[in-house]
Amino acid sequence: MECIPLDRRRFLTCTAGALIATCTDPLFARTDPHFWERPRRLWIKTEVRKGVIEEISETYWANDRVVWPGYLAICRLMRDVRADAAVQMSTTLLDILYGMQGWTEMNGRRKVIALTSGYRTKPTNEAVGGKGDSRHMKGAAADIFIPGVSVADMGKLAQHLRGGGVGFYPSKGVVHVDDGDLRSWRS
Repeated sequence: MECIPLDRRRFLTCTAGALIATCTDPLFARTDPHFWERPRRLWIKTEVRKGVIEEISETYWANDRVVWPGYLAICRLMRDVRADAAVQMSTTLLDILYGMQGWTEMNGRRKVIALTSGYRTKPTNEAVGGKGDSRHMKGAAADIFIPGVSVADMGKLAQHLRGGGVGFYPSKGVVHVDDGDLRSWRS
């Protein structure tokens, strides 16, 4: 089957599907040739206030279209909790997260994605020292960790998915993923 990358979603789907199906890297030890055809469900949690955790498991994509109730619930969870403001998050970003979470499932145990930062308003972005053109302010970036998975492995996995930028932050224990240009950095 030939994949023609007409848009970033199709490119990500085709590239990730091919990588998952053929890669010999240990990150892809187990494969599922129908992974990208299944309904796409994300299991995410975030701390909204000191000691207060929100957690959801929702389907955002099925039958080649957005599943609005699940998608909007994910967008709400990924909100700027300081400003209590949400936007429609990039579906390409959600696909990157889905690919990362799918890898944990294919390797023995599905694990929750812990979100430390999703959408940010401009004041929040400035307060946390984000760049002026941060993709967080567009709903197109997330800082995450997956319990039991090293920053190095999370970053390597995100790079294999080739959906956008990947930042390695081992001192914070998180990886930044976004739907922008392919690039990576370490801090």
